[in-house]
Amino acid sequence: MNKIFNNESPIIRYWRPCTAWMYSLICLFDFMIAPIIYLFVQAQTGNIIQWAPVTLQASGLFHLAMGAIIGVSAWSRGQEKLSYIENLSRIKNIIHPPAEQPEEPKEENK
Repeated sequence: MNKIFNNESPIIRYWRPCTAWMYSLICLFDFMIAPIIYLFVQAQTGNIIQWAPVTLQASGLFHLAMGAIIGVSAWSRGQEKLSYIENLSRIKNIIHPPAEQPEEPKEENK
């Protein structure tokens, strides 16, 4: 299976994991790194104001959109793999058909 999927372009093959990593890094920066840096900068000036996450502006539409993109892409990749396995099993049954089961003799009622 990997031989078939490895023939794809790297852009086609890695866009899903790259999108998930990008979203993870954005969340890490917006919710952990930026507030800490912002706190240190504000502490030096003596005027401490709470950090407002950039991705939560516009009612968090960014997170809804990224969740939809990552969720649908993961589901579609799973469907691609299932269809590949299904087609592979059909081809295998055509090349090597399953052995026929011998019929059991029927008992006659007296």
